[in-house]
Amino acid sequence: MEGKELTVLPAIFQQMAAFNYSKAKDIAEKERSAVCSSASIISLWPQFLSCLAQLAAVEKLYMNLSLLNIKGFLRRENSLRASYEGLLSDLSELETGASNTMSASLHQPADAAATGDEPPPSARSAGDGLRELIWSLSAELRSFITARLCLIKFYEKCYNHSCSGDNNTLDYGDLASSIADISYTCPDGCRQPLLAALHANLKHECEVLQSVLQGLCSIQHHSFLSALLHLDAAHDALVNWQKLITSKESKKYSFGSSLLKTQTVPPLFSWLWQVRSAATAKFSLYFYNSLAPQTTLGEMKNLLAKQPVDYVAKLVSFQRRVDATSVCLVLETSGLPDYQGPGYHLRPSTPPGACPPPPTSYHASDDVSKPHRTFESIFSSPVTAAGGNTDSEWWTSLLAVLSRDAEQLPPAKDDVCQVYHHQSGYTHYLRAVEPLVTVAVSYDCHRVERDGVPVRTFLSDLCLQLNFTSLFATLKPR
Repeated sequence: MEGKELTVLPAIFQQMAAFNYSKAKDIAEKERSAVCSSASIISLWPQFLSCLAQLAAVEKLYMNLSLLNIKGFLRRENSLRASYEGLLSDLSELETGASNTMSASLHQPADAAATGDEPPPSARSAGDGLRELIWSLSAELRSFITARLCLIKFYEKCYNHSCSGDNNTLDYGDLASSIADISYTCPDGCRQPLLAALHANLKHECEVLQSVLQGLCSIQHHSFLSALLHLDAAHDALVNWQKLITSKESKKYSFGSSLLKTQTVPPLFSWLWQVRSAATAKFSLYFYNSLAPQTTLGEMKNLLAKQPVDYVAKLVSFQRRVDATSVCLVLETSGLPDYQGPGYHLRPSTPPGACPPPPTSYHASDDVSKPHRTFESIFSSPVTAAGGNTDSEWWTSLLAVLSRDAEQLPPAKDDVCQVYHHQSGYTHYLRAVEPLVTVAVSYDCHRVERDGVPVRTFLSDLCLQLNFTSLFATLKPR
């Protein structure tokens, strides 16, 4: 390989790995212009540089959250997926072309030297080395782009769910498995040192997504220890990625340079931080009864206030504002066969890193035996009622309503079911958050339908936040 290419290629890939895509594109385009204006010994080289310039452009769009649609002026709507697929085709042609020329160079005619058509040995060795490098890099980049396409499919699924209006939650376990497939197959197969940093970014992205999704799956199953470990793993992956970005940026400046500054991270990296933070806020609400006894009330309030959404303060404030008897988050424990109660519990039946199947709420029509349904309050306001609400009149009334079959409940309005329990005189507003988690607002009086408008609005907004609907919608910036 010639010295020029040995300098250009590392520079391009280093800039892309450091998210400096415009700089990487400029280097590739300038080198291509210089090569095209001179007599190059390798015709594949300018084509490969064109692919690298295009890759830098689409990677910039990807990391800037332009994942779904790109609309050009007076042009039909295009997509990032189509751009990556076009690159796949171009790289496949380059890989085939490099392979063919390498095979041809091994079968030079015997009389080539006699006729003077054979290039000098130094030129042949340099040309063969560059062809082999283009062939190897094209194959590796095709694997990288294939992983990108799988990730785009994942982000599209999350975004489409946020726009569908579907009350059902995503299957976090299935999504985590799909990310694991990408993480295990693509980065581990990287053999080109030039692409190591680029693949490292991809690996960190997959690690963050997989850990967060496994954490959300564990939260659904109310598995405290598993959720805690997965969310901690997501935090470690983000911190390690941040260190990698910072170290790459610091190398661009001399020691002690006054120009040294923090690298501006791309929007996708910031979005992944937001997802992890949102999952932590949800964890803090679902396991409040386990976390609160470990510290003082004041310290707990300070810790929750640092979350992107302080769900505890949100629910307490709402309960006081609307003068409700209680606001309660209820877990149907009978839907979790391995449930052992709140707090730390090891579950050897679940392989490490694996997600159990998504929980499904029991309905009497599913089984003629009609097993006894059990419920547990995982948070309630007033907070003092947590842990002692089994003796409360509103809790007894709420259990009677929750134990009813779905067809015995009145029709839901805005996904919120308003039920009046005649025996106790309580009115309950119910909204499903997860298959086994319901948020309930209770009043110790009879309330007409128009009185429930602010309650329905609040519960709908709360569930949108807990299901990350608003966060997934930001994958397509307006």
